[in-house]
Amino acid sequence: MARADAPGSSARAAAAGLRGWQTASALQHVAETWRSQLTALTGRIGEAGQALVEGARSYQATDENNSRLFWL
Repeated sequence: MARADAPGSSARAAAAGLRGWQTASALQHVAETWRSQLTALTGRIGEAGQALVEGARSYQATDENNSRLFWL
């Protein structure tokens, strides 16, 4: 199985080989757009993960409080 390159590295390498061609700037733009979109997605996934952790803690606290009420 081939190793995945860093995001945009293939596009940058292709663009470097096409200096002076309009394709080069288009490839660079695509690579920058992908990097921006992946960065945004990474942030959103991190936020969703944090929300899941907080939700789990809330459920656990509620369960523990309800458990104590049974033993009063």
